[in-house]
Amino acid sequence: MAMAHNIFIRNHIVPVIVLAVACLVVFSNTLENEFVWDDKPLVKYNEYIKDIKNLPLFFTPNYWNESHFFPGQYRPIRRVSLALDYWLWETNSLGYHLTNILLHAINTILIYFLVPMIAGRKAENTIQADGNRRNELIGIPFVVALLFALHPIHTESINFVKNRSDLLAFLFFLQSFLLFVRHLRVIKRTTSLALLIAAWLSFVPAVLSKEMALTLPVVVAFYAICFSPASERKKALISIGPYGLFIFLYFWFKHCWIRPEPSPPEFFGLEPSGLSQLALTVVKTLGLYLKMLVKPFPLNPDHVFTIPTSIFETPVLLSLLALMVFCIICLWSYRQDRIVFFALGWIIVTLFPVANIYFLLSRPIAEQRLYIPSFGFCLLLGYGLERLQHIRIRGLEKTHLVLLSCSLTGMIIIFYAGVTIQRNYEWRDALTFFTKAVHLNPDSEDMHYNLAMAYLQARRIEEAVHHFQTVLRLDPHALDAHCNLGLIFKDLARYEEAVRHFQAVLSRDPHAVDAHFNLGLIFKDLARYEESIAHYQEVLRIRPDSCAAYYNIGIVMEASGLLEDAVYHYQAATCLKPDYFKAHYNLGLILYKQGRYAEVIHHYRSALQIEPDNIEALNNLGAVFYVLGRLEEARQYYQEVLKYTPDNLNANVNIGNIFLDKGLFDEAFEYYLIGLRAAAEKDTSTTQQELYRAII
Repeated sequence: MAMAHNIFIRNHIVPVIVLAVACLVVFSNTLENEFVWDDKPLVKYNEYIKDIKNLPLFFTPNYWNESHFFPGQYRPIRRVSLALDYWLWETNSLGYHLTNILLHAINTILIYFLVPMIAGRKAENTIQADGNRRNELIGIPFVVALLFALHPIHTESINFVKNRSDLLAFLFFLQSFLLFVRHLRVIKRTTSLALLIAAWLSFVPAVLSKEMALTLPVVVAFYAICFSPASERKKALISIGPYGLFIFLYFWFKHCWIRPEPSPPEFFGLEPSGLSQLALTVVKTLGLYLKMLVKPFPLNPDHVFTIPTSIFETPVLLSLLALMVFCIICLWSYRQDRIVFFALGWIIVTLFPVANIYFLLSRPIAEQRLYIPSFGFCLLLGYGLERLQHIRIRGLEKTHLVLLSCSLTGMIIIFYAGVTIQRNYEWRDALTFFTKAVHLNPDSEDMHYNLAMAYLQARRIEEAVHHFQTVLRLDPHALDAHCNLGLIFKDLARYEEAVRHFQAVLSRDPHAVDAHFNLGLIFKDLARYEESIAHYQEVLRIRPDSCAAYYNIGIVMEASGLLEDAVYHYQAATCLKPDYFKAHYNLGLILYKQGRYAEVIHHYRSALQIEPDNIEALNNLGAVFYVLGRLEEARQYYQEVLKYTPDNLNANVNIGNIFLDKGLFDEAFEYYLIGLRAAAEKDTSTTQQELYRAII
């Protein structure tokens, strides 16, 4: 047993190391990449993953219904992995990308061990059972695994931290599949049963990583049909039963406990209408995915997909042709070569869930969905390259065919590695990524919008405005673009343009709270107080608990001279939000003018509980106590000011006044001198300087 174990390690250690190194080398340039696209809200700004104690929370329906960024999903394993990453790396994107690379490397190694099991034998030029090595680095398992490791279609799953779900799902998918196949080959009943139970259990985290793993039982059944002896096939198929039980429980759980994802209003009416259009959509989708497996360039985060209306559309005709060829090869291979048949079956079975049978509105086509199906293609390609050595062509010797096979394999591997490395660079940061996406999709409003947001975050306002305006040219009713342009023009004091964009939002959505609120701010700045109040009141009608709306109405009322109304709205803001510093502070100012000193003290003390080091509030509270003749309390607050700003003119002068009132002239003079020196340093006018020198 020990000798067999040593032979196994000696035979496989080199290929495994080479495969792992290949993954690390080709994807090493992703380690410098930032969080891009949905990674920012999902990882960088997600408070839930920042506390390791939240791990149990990620399995609860309440989290997925109320707190998760993507409604309708239930993928707790991915969420757990991100929380563990945060525990190790916090917001350092390098660690998250490193985890993705390691997961991909593990999947690649599992594929290396899976391929011989699929074939039911070891390929002719892989490692022999006696330990002799015969061209081990160009054997079918190694070549298939290397093709999978380097395939450019995987760049979206590995660069996009959000898509770790694909990597995790496939890891447990492969683990379950390997354990099931191993169970079929073990003679000892107890060992076989243990392997089978482990296979069933591995299916659970696969599905809880991503729903595509639900195809595993079909793949396992397909394997049993292709490779199990007829006498054992029925037993193998029966063993698949518990997979089906878990699938039933999973769908029951999602139906009863997880709210479905709502369709965004902008996508209404974009789904296929009728069975014929749905069939054309599925055919077109499958054709596009097959094309991307064969020709993984140029890679694109936003493959534009239009619903086909006729069978005679070019993409539909080409897809039909590809599927016909696919079916012909399937029929031939069923009798002639079960490995080819299984590889084709793997592709089509794992593609069906993403074939738009249920139309995926937000992204009908996405490269990440090919991570699991791509194994079938890599198996087909690697097996085909190896079989090329054994075909008979008149005039060509065996050595020529071997050389041709090795040359083609090498060229494909080098090509895959080059395309993958180049694509990784395009994920470097948001500006690089979305600039490339817009170049590939000049008519994609989503990509223009994301690029505009990247420019906005980089404070490149002109470019941001240009791309937001491009979004509106493509879709005049794009409300988010109108909102962002309104905010930009408001900040630039280009109020007329800002008003026009916010009003465009309200024309489509009269209940858009942010648009009403920002119009209130703009009209307040323009001293158009009635219009400002009207918009703030509309905010309160839609959202009665908006303390910011009450506060801003208070500002407008105060500016209009309606002090009692201002006090009412400031007080409403503090009732809704007791720690609203600005509302307490402004109340203090108005109440001071009205001589309501007890209330002034209450609100300034409330303000200072929120911001204990606020100089203005400390000074003002000192002034109230001074007016009330409570000189010692006034001095304490002024001294608190000096603790933060020792040269504060007001505080020094006021303390001087307090000492002067007490008849302590020397102490008063000392504080006056400090205040005057501070004033002289700030005011370099001749008069101020001469006054200071005269006193000295």
